[in-house]
Amino acid sequence: ALAQLDPALDLLAARAATLSAEDAALATLLGERRSALTETARALARSAVGALKTRVHGDFHLGQILVAQG
Repeated sequence: ALAQLDPALDLLAARAATLSAEDAALATLLGERRSALTETARALARSAVGALKTRVHGDFHLGQILVAQG
């Protein structure tokens, strides 16, 4: 998350002119809170030291979890 945060906020700032007024305002607000977002992400990362990591491929559907006849 930390590795993706700065590039995402940079991209939002670079493309703010192409966004609707409402979305541009939200992008600006996120940019203004960059340091708070970064510190929160760091705090969450510190609190997860030693936690179990699980990969999710994002294509999970009902057909993959049904058991038929044993």
